[in-house]
Amino acid sequence: MRLFSGVTPVVILIAATGGIVPVIPDIKVNDAVYAAGKLTVTGEMPKADQKVALDGRYFTKANEDRQFRFEVGYLPKGCIITLSSGERSRFAVVRGCDVASSAPAPVLAHGSSSVSQ
Repeated sequence: MRLFSGVTPVVILIAATGGIVPVIPDIKVNDAVYAAGKLTVTGEMPKADQKVALDGRYFTKANEDRQFRFEVGYLPKGCIITLSSGERSRFAVVRGCDVASSAPAPVLAHGSSSVSQ
């Protein structure tokens, strides 16, 4: 016999907390892709005109349909981006991005060479 058969987790959460837990809408990422030297990120915000930041470097606002779009010549470190708006943030993995090429170049000591002998 299963104790919670057919009971959704939301009902269990409401019962366990003794009331309704407010759900804060989040930043939705529809797509994040790196191609031809350009990073394109599209998504949706809970409200129109909300500011969105991409890795704290690039900024835009959601349009009247709550949609946002970034198109920037930027290769994110580790192929992971952070979108943020106020207290909210969301990580996303970028498609078409090569982790090796997005890593910072190694720093060579004075007099050293990157050529193997």
